[in-house]
Amino acid sequence: MSSKTNIKPFIYSIALLASLADSLLVPFYPQFFNSVYKEDTLSVTGIYIAACRLAMMCSFPFWSWLSKKYNVIKILSVTQILAAAVCISSAFAADLKSFFVLTLLAELLKSSYLLLYPYLIKISGHRKRSTVISYIALILNSGIVISAVAGGYIIENMNPAHALIVVGILDVCQFIICCYVLSLKGFKAAVTEQHKEAETQPTQEFGLSTRRDFVLICAITWVFYFSMVIIRPYFTQFIIGRSGEGFGLTEAGMIFIIPNILALFMVPFTAYVTSAPHIKRNLLLSAGFILAGIIFQLFYTTTVLLIAGRVIYSIGIFISEVSIDLMVFSLCSSADLFRYYSYISVVQNIAIFSAPLCAGLLITTFGHEALFFTALAGTAFVVFLLLLLWKKQVLREDKDPNLNDASILQVTN
Repeated sequence: MSSKTNIKPFIYSIALLASLADSLLVPFYPQFFNSVYKEDTLSVTGIYIAACRLAMMCSFPFWSWLSKKYNVIKILSVTQILAAAVCISSAFAADLKSFFVLTLLAELLKSSYLLLYPYLIKISGHRKRSTVISYIALILNSGIVISAVAGGYIIENMNPAHALIVVGILDVCQFIICCYVLSLKGFKAAVTEQHKEAETQPTQEFGLSTRRDFVLICAITWVFYFSMVIIRPYFTQFIIGRSGEGFGLTEAGMIFIIPNILALFMVPFTAYVTSAPHIKRNLLLSAGFILAGIIFQLFYTTTVLLIAGRVIYSIGIFISEVSIDLMVFSLCSSADLFRYYSYISVVQNIAIFSAPLCAGLLITTFGHEALFFTALAGTAFVVFLLLLLWKKQVLREDKDPNLNDASILQVTN
């Protein structure tokens, strides 16, 4: 391996495997718990997903701190093989309590894969941030699409617990790739060269002028993610339960992953979506699409209307997630990427932690429809927060078409 070797394809491969492992059972937890542990209490799914996200939220800052001392690939080579052992063990858990303990331990270890995203941004430099975010979006959504189809098939046609063995095997594959990269003679030289190359690229760095501005941006991130996640854990159960539709797990799973399928086709437009002159319009447009999509899904009367609502909703999710990602990565210098990303990761995981928990309580008390109404209210609140930021001139549209990606967010007093 020469110093010219590009290590990024290896990192993208690890990210794809991590995405596959992380999302294999996500659409089907209610069915999984019922089939394996005879547990059909609706709130269990929400509590479990919340606990997993809490574990991830608490552990990722530690991995971020550790990345200052050790290379990210070295960290992953250790954490993923340990996670594989724990995941495979959880497939043979005798009861739900043992399953919870083992899988939460696995989440503590698996959260280290989130280091890949700021690591890719760091070695790529500012000029290529849109490209990296495009590839990340492609990888994550491809993993979710493949996992949803595979997870539905396993639960319907095999022992559902075998899905956890598959997850463990995927973690082993990540370990193998990490070891291969680390064993290559020129790995350290290649990393050093790509770091230097990224640091020499022209940048337009800027910082945060007030903590209040950063809090508002974190609030937008939290509410956006909360509103998107709250309907997710029980979505397949919601549409299967609708009388007259006749959906099975496979069909429900395919409808569930429409946002991820659509994202694959929208990835080529990422550069346009994230261009500086359009950020204000794109964020408002995404909120509008999400609102319309939620309404369609809540009140659909035919499968065509359900799919149409899911597509509209998907467009909004893609635009908002990509725009927020680039906005966040533009907040800091390359030296602070891991620290800032750990802050935003905590905010996102608080949303992903609290949304399923609230979903479990709401669905038990008020039914599935309450989840959609909560998502509507949250998205409307995002619009309010965005308008508040623009009024303060924290976010502005720049009229100079020559500015690069880092111009998207302008922080002022």
